[in-house]
Amino acid sequence: IIVLLQEFCNLFVNQALNYLTPEEIFKVELEEALEKVQLTIHVLKGFKDCFHQHRLKISQYFSHTTEVKHWDFPTQMVFARFDRFLDRLLKIEELFDTAIEFLKLEKIEIGGSKGKVFSEKVYGIYEEFQECWRVFGESKYDPLDYNNKEFLSDHSRYMEQIHDFDKRLGSVLNLAFQNSGTLESAFKVLIVLWCV
Repeated sequence: IIVLLQEFCNLFVNQALNYLTPEEIFKVELEEALEKVQLTIHVLKGFKDCFHQHRLKISQYFSHTTEVKHWDFPTQMVFARFDRFLDRLLKIEELFDTAIEFLKLEKIEIGGSKGKVFSEKVYGIYEEFQECWRVFGESKYDPLDYNNKEFLSDHSRYMEQIHDFDKRLGSVLNLAFQNSGTLESAFKVLIVLWCV
């Protein structure tokens, strides 16, 4: 049963690779790529959940006179490759989620006496993000290869930069709130952020 389940896992991973097309994943529209990655994650998690459900109910598949043989083997024996691939997909999903959020910065315009300065700072963060994101689009490696260390290095550097952008963006927005002299202008800042 272990070998059979490993083959199922390999089949799911190979079908996912065919569906996602590794060389195109960072070159297509972000929303489309994110949707495909999320669907793949959903299917893989569904398969693993199904395994665990049936593992618990294994005794129901035997007649009362037959001795029940439980699946007491370590799941790592079955899901070693599968879990590494799923982990890689979760990292890619995280990249796409943050990229979609940061690409919305292009549309932000903050009003008020210093609004133009604040808007320029936000747009500067947006341009820095574009440079950061370009690394993935121009990469030559297979991002779905869970053995690839280059991707992990780029992912870690990207997440560090995202944390830096978050802090800088937070300080700009904090200054925009402090600069808003009335409650109405503070609400306008909130509305601008909410609409993005």
